[in-house]
Amino acid sequence: MLVAGVFSGATGTADARKPGLADQSIPKRYRGKNVINKPKGFSEKVIALTFDDGPHPQNTPQVLRQFDRVDGKTTFFVIGTMAKTHKQLLNDMAMRGHVIGSHSWSHKAAPTEKEAGPEIWKTARAIYNATLQWPSVYRPPYGILDNRTSKVARQDRYGVILWNKTGADATSKATAKSIAEQVIGGAKPGDIVLLHDGPGKANTTIKALPTILDELKKKGYSFVTVPDMLRRWDSFLKRQEKAKKQPPSPKPTSK
Repeated sequence: MLVAGVFSGATGTADARKPGLADQSIPKRYRGKNVINKPKGFSEKVIALTFDDGPHPQNTPQVLRQFDRVDGKTTFFVIGTMAKTHKQLLNDMAMRGHVIGSHSWSHKAAPTEKEAGPEIWKTARAIYNATLQWPSVYRPPYGILDNRTSKVARQDRYGVILWNKTGADATSKATAKSIAEQVIGGAKPGDIVLLHDGPGKANTTIKALPTILDELKKKGYSFVTVPDMLRRWDSFLKRQEKAKKQPPSPKPTSK
């Protein structure tokens, strides 16, 4: 049974969010923008692990179980055709409090002008049909920011999300050990990490995930969704901006 309707609009504006569903809202500064780099000086020990190319009926449930185990949240950037096929799985992902973002309808690197809009709109509809939440974040296939699909996503006020760290799990030589070392090594507060749960080598990623979660948790990290991370970045930047506007304290006068 699917959940009752709760969200409207590509920016994920909440109407009356059901318990369990994630807050999809993203700050104004990130709507319709490419999101590439985290703010300098951000020190809150949170990290956003993200998974592309699903949902996959074998891989994705294993990812869900691992995040349940550590009481963490993640963001799945789903392909529209997969989302439409695995509607109930997508609903389960949303009801566990994870964010469902768009990864286009068919993962084309260079869609035509005619194809670009439907790549975004059909995926958004498939996500909404399963979860009754509109996506607020989009990850372009292959990280391509200058194609027609990314342009449509920006026009529709999505946050267009890249990453600043990757598990390199899509390479032919990737192993569970190499993926875990790649993610854990040099992890920093505010990182957005690229991983995969779709067909192909994602099974190797699944084997690496318990180690990744356990080791990062030992280091004091919590696992958050991308919209949550963007809201934390925004709060950090607002504090910096406010501090810059404050007049300097008067110097004490000498007697």
